[in-house]
Amino acid sequence: MAGADVLTASTECAAKLRKHAKGSISKYNRSMCLVSLILLSSMMPLIISPVSASDSIGLSLSPQHVILAPGISTNVTLSVHNNDSSMTHDFDIDVDMSGVPSTWNVSRTDTQLNSVLPTFTRDTTLIIRLDGTGQLSHNSEATITVSWVGSDISTNITLFLSVAPLYLPSLNTSGVGNQGLVDVSPGTTVDIDLPISNLGNVDDTFLLDVEDEPDLTQWWSNWSANQSSGGNNSSGNSSNGSNSTPSMARSIPSGWNIYWINDVISNISSSSTVTRTLRITVPANETPAYQGVRLYVASTNGNLSISSVIVVNVTAEHILTFDD
Repeated sequence: MAGADVLTASTECAAKLRKHAKGSISKYNRSMCLVSLILLSSMMPLIISPVSASDSIGLSLSPQHVILAPGISTNVTLSVHNNDSSMTHDFDIDVDMSGVPSTWNVSRTDTQLNSVLPTFTRDTTLIIRLDGTGQLSHNSEATITVSWVGSDISTNITLFLSVAPLYLPSLNTSGVGNQGLVDVSPGTTVDIDLPISNLGNVDDTFLLDVEDEPDLTQWWSNWSANQSSGGNNSSGNSSNGSNSTPSMARSIPSGWNIYWINDVISNISSSSTVTRTLRITVPANETPAYQGVRLYVASTNGNLSISSVIVVNVTAEHILTFDD
C-alpha cells in the first residue's frame, strides 16, 4: 500500500471510529480500522522522515577545487567518516565523470574502504590528471559517491576541476642548416626562416631577441650525438680539411649583424605557428670561426622566455691566383 493510500485509509478509519463512539460502526469495520492505524504507525518513519545519506556518511576533499595547467597531475585526499555510532561499515567509492572533458582523468587508489569503525575517519587518495591539450574551456566537475557496501545508503561530494592558463612559446631550430649549424661565407648575408609556436592554451604576444652564446660545449655534444644517430657528418665545419675545430669567437665580433627582421609576434593564437626571419651578416675578411647565437622567444603575458642556440660557421675563403 502506498503512503498516500495508507494516509487516506487511516483518515477514513479515524472518522468511522469517532462514529463508533455513537454506535454507528460494525465490529468488523472497527477491527479493520484498528489494523490500518497500526499499519500506518509502523510506516510513518518511512513516509515522513526518509534516511538522510549525509547523516550516515561524512565526506570531505582536500583540496575540493583543483586547478591544473595542461600536462600536470596532483593528488586529492578523500576523507570518509563513518557517522554510525554503533556499527563498523565497508564503503564503496565511485567517480562519476559524466560530462567531464576527456582531457581530465580522475583515478582512485582505493575502490573500497573496509572496516571503518564507528565514528572513525579513513583517508584515501584520488589522482587528478590534465593532459597536455587541456583548454580553459575544459573547466568541469566530477561527482564522488561513497556508499555502504551492500546498501543503498550513499552520499556524494563534488570535485571542482579548473584549467590554469599556460604560457609556453616554442622555437624549433633543428631544421636550420645542418641541425642548427649554419654555413655563412665572409661578406655575405643569410636569411633564416624559423617556426615559432604558441604551445600554451591562451593567446599571447611574443618578443624575439638575439644574444651571443660563447659556451658551446653542450651544444657540440648534442649536435655530435644527433649526427651519429642520423648517420651523416656535416661539411664546412673546418677550414683545413681536417676534423679540428676552428677558433671559437667569444662574442659577436664588430661588423657582424644578427637580428630578427620582425621581433614582435602580436596576439598569436593558442596551438598556432608563425614564421619569423633571422638575418645574419658576416663582414668581409672574417676569419673562419664558429659563432654561437642564442635566440630568445619571450611571452609577455606569461612573463617567461625560452631559448635555443644555433651556430654560425664562417667558412674559409679559397682564393686562387694564377701567375702568367
